[in-house]
Amino acid sequence: MWLSISETLNSLGEGATKDWKGWSNYWVDYKAKLKRKVAALRTSQNRTGGGPADVNPLSDVEKKFLSLLGEGFGSGLPNTQVGPFPILTPPTTHVGPDDGQPQPPQPQNDQE
Repeated sequence: MWLSISETLNSLGEGATKDWKGWSNYWVDYKAKLKRKVAALRTSQNRTGGGPADVNPLSDVEKKFLSLLGEGFGSGLPNTQVGPFPILTPPTTHVGPDDGQPQPPQPQNDQE
């Protein structure tokens, strides 16, 4: 898909010429930048005190990209929290029958 997209964009003859990986990276970077701008606009609109927004409004191109990405892009999931640190469970070990030293878990045999 990215090969087709890069051929189309490069054939326009305007602006940059990139390989498929370059256009893919550009899209990832553009989405991240757009997400930050949408979040800044939302924060500016939700603050108290009124007054003009301190962030430039979205351009027509940004609005078009936002419509492609979907209505909820950049807004996060409501009532969802992610812990700052994952809970890591240490692997369990078994004590060997002969020497008392910990042994790695053994695969279960269905015939036992």
